[in-house]
This record gives sequence, C-alpha cells and structure tokens, in this order.
Amino acid sequence: GGSWTIRGYPFFYFSGAKIYMMNQEFRFPLIERFVLKTPFITLKFGGVKGAAYFDCGGAFDKDFAYPKGSIGVGMRINLAYYTALRFDLAFRTDFKHLETSPIYDIFFGWDF
Repeated sequence: GGSWTIRGYPFFYFSGAKIYMMNQEFRFPLIERFVLKTPFITLKFGGVKGAAYFDCGGAFDKDFAYPKGSIGVGMRINLAYYTALRFDLAFRTDFKHLETSPIYDIFFGWDF
C-alpha cells in the first residue's frame, strides 16, 4: 500500500511472495502557471495538474488473494525539476462494496 502502489491502503498492508497490480491514471491541467508575489520574494510554480485514477492488486503466498482496489482524484504541483507535491483522495473497494469515507494521502518527492 501507499503512494506508489495501491493508493488508500497503508504501507505493508499487502504481503506475500507473489504480487499483481495495475494502476491507471488520467492527468489533466488545472492551472497552467502559478505565481505568488510578496514584497520580499516571488515564487513561481510550473502549474497544477489534476488526476483521476484507478488502482487494483493483491499479494499472496500459496492461495490466490482476491484483489483490493481504490478509485480517486488528486492534484500535483511541480516544484522543481522532478520534484512534486501530490495530494490524493482515495476511496477503497473490495469490488463488492465501495467505502464512503475517503482516505487522504500527501506525498512530497519525485513524480512518475
């Protein structure tokens, strides 16, 4: 689980010797350029992107594990070069029920 696997699940939620996973993400521009000016400094950001995504997968040792998944939306702000600040809102599912309370995830690091 976590920001780089199935969003909405905590790290080490999935365990096993065999894994499977699928991530689909659609990105789109929200704000082309963002500039914050103060009397002392001017900060320029390369833009804010939106994302809609679907993740699913699982892990197991011997018996096949039925998949878990999440759907959601998010925003990404490019800070410098490959560094980004990401905010995701995920709704977890077991493909029979969809949880109604969202899971929030904030990630600061590289963007894929």
